[in-house]
Amino acid sequence: MTHVTDAQLKLLWHTLGLSPNDCDKRSVCRNHFLTGPDGDDARQLDELVSVGLMIVGKPPAFGPQDEVVYRATREGERFAIDSLPPLSSTEVA
Repeated sequence: MTHVTDAQLKLLWHTLGLSPNDCDKRSVCRNHFLTGPDGDDARQLDELVSVGLMIVGKPPAFGPQDEVVYRATREGERFAIDSLPPLSSTEVA
């Protein structure tokens, strides 16, 4: 099993537009995370790249070209969805 920290899992969920506490955000609605190359988010995302859950790409042409875009791999998407906790009865209502 892949070891992912809570912070990394939250970044993976954010990349995919998922939310563990929102019943309306439990399906993938996007797949990108744009950040600077030297920040804490980038270091955490690079760890996800090293275990095959994310890939690194070029930023979109309309954005700052010194930034990096991260995308979840199919394995990363499956891992993120499988890691969502069950919704409580108050969150489903």
